[in-house]
Amino acid sequence: MSHRAPLFLKNILITRASRQAHSFSKRIEDLGGTPVHIPLLTFTRAKTNRRQVKEVLQTLHTYDWIVFTSQNGISFFMEWLKDYQIKQDELNKLKVAVVGEKTAKELEKHGVKVTVMPEKFVAEALLDSLLREVHKNEKVLLVRGNLARPVIREGLIKEGYHVTDLIVYETVRSESKQEELVQLLKERKIHAVTFTSSSTVDSFVEAMKNIPNWLELLNDCLIVCIGPITSTTASEYGLKHHTPNEYTVDGMIELLVSCFSRSEN
Repeated sequence: MSHRAPLFLKNILITRASRQAHSFSKRIEDLGGTPVHIPLLTFTRAKTNRRQVKEVLQTLHTYDWIVFTSQNGISFFMEWLKDYQIKQDELNKLKVAVVGEKTAKELEKHGVKVTVMPEKFVAEALLDSLLREVHKNEKVLLVRGNLARPVIREGLIKEGYHVTDLIVYETVRSESKQEELVQLLKERKIHAVTFTSSSTVDSFVEAMKNIPNWLELLNDCLIVCIGPITSTTASEYGLKHHTPNEYTVDGMIELLVSCFSRSEN
């Protein structure tokens, strides 16, 4: 790899779950960097509301809209459909709203067309779009994980919409590589840290809480948060960080390249 590659010799920490990290790692490698993948979260199927999931999916035809707030939500939703032998093309009978571009592309892999996607990839923007597009007499199915913010659900209910809130997966902290993470930071072998959700920030801080100078160690790295919500969480912990103009992994990578380029000029 040429020493002129934008991320040459840079070790970039990826904290997102394994099932989401491959494309992120590949982009970093293509730019000459070394992805250091230490997942702080794992995802499992929802366990406490299986009966509700079954009942909702068996009455999917009664809904007018379905809203997906993450790629994980789509993946687990499709698994549930398969379990109950419900065809995916049932989704094409509904109007579909998604929070962002990556979520839309995930649906396209399943042959599902997206009706609504906001310009800004955050829940608040999706809520605004839904309030403009959904009629009061239409039923909305909101598919999400257990830690998703309640912005969309509460916003729609407040305005009198009929919303079914369906949790299809749960987020669990992963502790398997915490010691490795701490050691890498102590040895200053991490050049940049990436956070793709508030949950990853929370989990990171939890992993660091017994390290006396963890904040100093972390702030020696370039920290990039995917969007404004993750940024707010990082600020609450005192993390000095940057946020891309486009709230995507691609936006994060562009920002990493830009920041490292400036620091070396």
